[in-house]
Amino acid sequence: MTTRALSEGAKGKRQPARRESLLDLVGHTSLVQLTRLTKDISAGVEVWVKLEFMNPGGSIKDRTARQIVEDALANGDLGNKRRLVDAAPENAGVAYAMIGAALDVGVTVVMPADASPVRRRMVERFGADVIESSAEGGITGAIEVARALAAAEPDRFWFANHFDNPSNPRAHELSTAPEIWTQTQGRITHFVCGVGTGGTITGTSRGLRAHKK
Repeated sequence: MTTRALSEGAKGKRQPARRESLLDLVGHTSLVQLTRLTKDISAGVEVWVKLEFMNPGGSIKDRTARQIVEDALANGDLGNKRRLVDAAPENAGVAYAMIGAALDVGVTVVMPADASPVRRRMVERFGADVIESSAEGGITGAIEVARALAAAEPDRFWFANHFDNPSNPRAHELSTAPEIWTQTQGRITHFVCGVGTGGTITGTSRGLRAHKK
């Protein structure tokens, strides 16, 4: 750190946060108000967006992957060199690979042949294995491959199945929802999001309703 940086810190200026692990960077994303794009809507209505691309893996799937892996380690589904395997063609695959690298957990991601080559390279760069399923089978085919792999070698693989894993909505109930509630000072009235597995909207809604029915 330079002398200038030290002096600025001494004057109370904002300093970059220090983190011990990438896991500490998951969540706590900014909430930003849209003003120009919403200037013609009714007076008194505010629209805010949560910047989930600020997660270290680049998407909200980091929250899901972290919760799934941490819960699996806690209950014994992972550990003792048992690898996580799941069908995750896009952002979820990157999130699994990143979280696995941070926690020293082996990860195998099943991706359809037509999945994004950029995402595949990211998964591999984090050290995860990639198994290619048929493009024609899509995500359903990839799920079947992952499930079959875990069934054939249960001592080696654990099928995470983020499409039907309660840790998926739990991640958003425990992190996304309370963040939004705090950031809006409890003034939120509507929550809108895209739906893939349904974990984000289910868990966040559940968590927000715990604060206000």
